[in-house]
Amino acid sequence: GIIGLVIGLGTQRCINDVINGFFIIFEHHFDVGDKIEIQGFKGEVVDIGLKTTKIRNWKGEIRILNNGEITSLVTFSKELSTAAVEFGIAYHEDAQKAIDLLNQELPKMRLDFPEIVEDPKVLGVIELANSSVNMRAICKTLNEQHYAIEREMRKRIKKILDENGIEIPFPQVVVHQPKK
Repeated sequence: GIIGLVIGLGTQRCINDVINGFFIIFEHHFDVGDKIEIQGFKGEVVDIGLKTTKIRNWKGEIRILNNGEITSLVTFSKELSTAAVEFGIAYHEDAQKAIDLLNQELPKMRLDFPEIVEDPKVLGVIELANSSVNMRAICKTLNEQHYAIEREMRKRIKKILDENGIEIPFPQVVVHQPKK
């Protein structure tokens, strides 16, 4: 009786994995090559079977998940990605001048990066912080191509602001000493 119970529970789990695997494949929840995140593990789907799914992350680690364990996931391959960069300028700088300048120069990135599908643009001021007026720039990229574009946007924003004498502040502390 105990052996039958163990076999029954094991079979139930296996059947659950196969049924979920069938629905994953049949309904195209994700396909091989898609970028997904399951249970905090993000990577590229390298294999989908009826019983298991294999995902490889950017470090080359492969996680094998039973399809019955996949109850929720995030897929990054169905829509375009958004590159978002936040940066700050000094309070004494003209915010509109910086926005106009960057909106004129940043779209030139498309010439060097074909993965950009929508021109980069500065959305405007997002925060009046302690040391800076913070802004956000965004652009649409092909799926999961936004990481490199964000790094390049930061580099170009700094270069453009430096070339035009617009200060990017850093946090500073002023200490006053009492007179003796």
